[in-house]
Amino acid sequence: MTRAGQDTARRVLVVVYLGAHWRSLLPTAQFLAESGHAVHVLFARPYPGWEADAAQAAQHGFEAADAAGRTVTPGMQPLSKKQRNQCRLSARSVLRAGFKLRAYAAQVRDFLMRMRPAAIFLPEENLEYLSHVLTREAARLGVPSLVLPYTLDNPLEACEAYHGHPRHQVRGFFRRWFIQKHPHWAREHRGTALLRLPFRAALAMQWFGFAPPDPWQNTCSFASHVLLESEAARRAYASSGIPDEKFAIIGSAVHDRMAVILSCEADNRAGLLQELGLDPKRPVFLAAIPPDQFNTGRSGGEFAAHREIVAFWLETLAATGWSVVVNLHPHLKPEKIDFGAWPNVKHCSRPTAEVIPLCDVFVASISATIRWAVACGKTVINHDLYLYRYDDYKGAPGVLHLETKADFAAEVARIARQVPQAVPHAEWGILDGKSGERLLSLLSTLISSRTHT
Repeated sequence: MTRAGQDTARRVLVVVYLGAHWRSLLPTAQFLAESGHAVHVLFARPYPGWEADAAQAAQHGFEAADAAGRTVTPGMQPLSKKQRNQCRLSARSVLRAGFKLRAYAAQVRDFLMRMRPAAIFLPEENLEYLSHVLTREAARLGVPSLVLPYTLDNPLEACEAYHGHPRHQVRGFFRRWFIQKHPHWAREHRGTALLRLPFRAALAMQWFGFAPPDPWQNTCSFASHVLLESEAARRAYASSGIPDEKFAIIGSAVHDRMAVILSCEADNRAGLLQELGLDPKRPVFLAAIPPDQFNTGRSGGEFAAHREIVAFWLETLAATGWSVVVNLHPHLKPEKIDFGAWPNVKHCSRPTAEVIPLCDVFVASISATIRWAVACGKTVINHDLYLYRYDDYKGAPGVLHLETKADFAAEVARIARQVPQAVPHAEWGILDGKSGERLLSLLSTLISSRTHT
């Protein structure tokens, strides 16, 4: 995967397991490339759409590799079933899972030794993707790995996902014995003791020496550093058990992009509204339509279908007379969404982070993008449509937490009577445009210290 003549001190590896990871890390990868680094992207898990993302990486001049570590080229041989599933740990047999962990670790080590990156960037360390195996092997080779969290890591999300799954529930003698010996694998949630992984997979990780210090947090197991956007993010990880010296608050490439947009906010806002055919004199709601989770069996509170959510939000917001800009979650397709016939409602395909600085009020549902709106000082309506009741933004300035249609309609009507003034909150985001400089300084220090050891 390496090109002849490349300076390994300038070579960085970006590791991707999901489409959301790619979208999150792309701005940083672009910045690193513009700063003279040779960017390589490992699509370590063949998620739906990874080939299109790999093609996009190539368009940016990055060298991409597939889950088998092969350089991605047109017409290449498809991944075998074994290669497609190498990041998936079987829960059928402890020995089979253990041997697979060893084999995967050897493959990762061989890949890193061939590629010789100066540093590795990941969006998370998630046991379910075996990403901690990669950072573990990188640490053994002396290669710094840096986690840029693509969302606020909250163990409640895993608890909610596993709550109804028998394979994750602590039942029977052997599972109870296991958590007595290794209590960090279990967590109590809504009256049920849960395992982070199915029992045999967890046992294999523990017995074969691949268990992380805390299986329930996806931010840092063996990584060198966690690069945080803000002081608020650091506070969120205060109880994670991660040593303070591993945290570095630098902001993010997204923050730098928002800072540029805010520096010419009036002109940029006028340009956006003109592009969408909206009245530039009207205040702006930005509605971030959430993904459809009804097919997961999750209750939608007062709604029976995703289309009902879209219709209710847009009708309620449009009735205020404000301009309504609509962003879709990446899993949603515009052609499958009914945006209605309201003249003041328009779909916008720009990235959400580029539109947030230009709106007056941000409407979302437990989205990771809320942190950017808070940083910009925007009023946020956080409509918890699926009743997850996460506490990520509890106490965050300007965030209104709602669950019912009546409360949503009432708050929209109240806000519409007087346009809120935006006051950026520095503790939620560093909007000085210098996050990239801080990243390069840290990276230079890490690479230099590795060179001299």
